[in-house]
Amino acid sequence: MSIDARIDSVTVLSDGTVRLGLRPREGQTRPAQDALVVVNPPYPPELLEACIGTKIWGGAGDIMIGETRWATRLSYTRIQLVVKKGPPYELPARSG
Repeated sequence: MSIDARIDSVTVLSDGTVRLGLRPREGQTRPAQDALVVVNPPYPPELLEACIGTKIWGGAGDIMIGETRWATRLSYTRIQLVVKKGPPYELPARSG
């Protein structure tokens, strides 16, 4: 279970989770999967729109942005963001 993709879209779902649409990175034909669902989005969840265009990668355990652990996989399509203590909620810097 690996992923190497770019975040393409952010959709807030009716249950409060957020669907991240994925597309292949440059030079690839498929991103391995087309979406991830964030079970613990920041408030407001639209903050994740700042991640559109960000490259992510990972395996069965962690999802990474560059060399920064960004999320933990709960299942093939569901992830939990790694939340840093204290406000404000910080997203890792976008990668290329």
